[in-house]
Amino acid sequence: MSLQINKNIRFRYGSKLPKNYERDFEKFIKLSRKVNKKLADGSFYFLPFFERCKQIRKIKKLYSHLVGQVSDKRLKVILAAVSIFVISTSCNLFQKEKEENGIEEVQNTAPSVKIIEGDVVLNNGEAKTFTTEVIDPDEDDEHTFKWFVDDEEQSGSTESTFVFSRSPSTQTDYVIKVQVSDGTDEATSQVTATVKGPVAWFASSQTNPFGLLEQNEVFFDEVLWPEFADIDNDGDFDLFIGSDDCCAASDPNTWGNICYYENTGSSTSPVFDNPQIDPFGLSDYYSSPSLVDIDEDGDLDYFAGADGGKIYYFENTGDAASPSFAATQSNSFGLTSIPGDYFSPAFIDIDSDGDFDAFVTSSWYSGDVYYFENTGSSSSPAFDQPVKNPFNFSPPDYALDSLAFADIDSDGDLDGFACLFSYYSNTGKIYYYENAGSKTSPSFSQHKENPFNLSLSASMVCPDLVDIDSDGDSDLFVGGMYYENNIYYFENVVN
Repeated sequence: MSLQINKNIRFRYGSKLPKNYERDFEKFIKLSRKVNKKLADGSFYFLPFFERCKQIRKIKKLYSHLVGQVSDKRLKVILAAVSIFVISTSCNLFQKEKEENGIEEVQNTAPSVKIIEGDVVLNNGEAKTFTTEVIDPDEDDEHTFKWFVDDEEQSGSTESTFVFSRSPSTQTDYVIKVQVSDGTDEATSQVTATVKGPVAWFASSQTNPFGLLEQNEVFFDEVLWPEFADIDNDGDFDLFIGSDDCCAASDPNTWGNICYYENTGSSTSPVFDNPQIDPFGLSDYYSSPSLVDIDEDGDLDYFAGADGGKIYYFENTGDAASPSFAATQSNSFGLTSIPGDYFSPAFIDIDSDGDFDAFVTSSWYSGDVYYFENTGSSSSPAFDQPVKNPFNFSPPDYALDSLAFADIDSDGDLDGFACLFSYYSNTGKIYYYENAGSKTSPSFSQHKENPFNLSLSASMVCPDLVDIDSDGDSDLFVGGMYYENNIYYFENVVN
């Protein structure tokens, strides 16, 4: 049998093809062929009585449905011929068990379904592919498949697989259920997916927290680079902000590039004092500050990225509690120039060899990151030639103002954060680079955009991570730009 619907066939309700007609027509032909084949090879005789009844009744039902929608005699003849041939050939197989109102009662065989995987435990945001086993005893493909999460129907699946993923703010159990129905009976199977809470979860941003940047205290121009460090060794974090220009409202004639806020509160409840411009003998340079004990003498030294392709170094010649900085040196310890301008350095021990290595970005050139390995020692640093985008680091499309590092997932290695800098977007983005390697052999995964509930505006560009409230996790601060004299604070509330 080879039949097609002729476009010239006249239908009872006009020339337009009735809804689902073509689908039902193909189903009628497919089922008729199937029964006819089984009749020819004798396998039909071995089917259970109720199954033979069911298949013939389906052919009758489809025939009645189809022929009732057409007025074209030619198609009616074809449909009738197919139906009569199959039904008459098999009519001697029927023995009525029961008949009510002229309709034989035929027993239905229910389908079955099973989720192969059992209950699972997943990390936050992890995608899990589930597989299912569906058995339709009728073998007529006339069944529907659906899947649900907590009784809410989902999309995007096949009958054999579906993918589940969730990112809750706390550990959550989800009931995953699949359902198969043949129109008469249905079968279900379910499992539980326990999704862990995130390794970090940031609250909505606060602007200028802890008394920072009161509008009548200080004025900034261009970009704000925040850097937290315990410069006076009193057990809490103080704040340095680098900028193109800044001045205190109390002294509008004194402009500089470094604004210092002493934390006069505590390690758990910070309070920042009135700002000081270019403190501790630090001279006037356009700067993105970075503080690190580069020479292992027990106090924090000061590095500043600048325009003109230079990184400036100020040695702390005081002590841990009373800093005093020597005259500046440029590109010290082998920190050579790289392409771009307005450099921003970050110092971390990325390979856990006991000394500080350097990562440098350029906000006006590209999204590339340059890595300077410290091949010297913790007390006598010597930086190797720069390596572009090391450890599988994938730069974004636009420039990065700075990088910040922290072990955000508590797995013993340092992960990276960067804010995306672009003139062309009204929405800010922060990129998270998980270190999927180890503390001695880092390897950064493809960046994730705005993770851990973070949401930024386009004016947020310079990140720094610090445990400002001493609760055991890293909080995020982001500096603003372009006359938005703001520091934005995202508390990590995962604990």
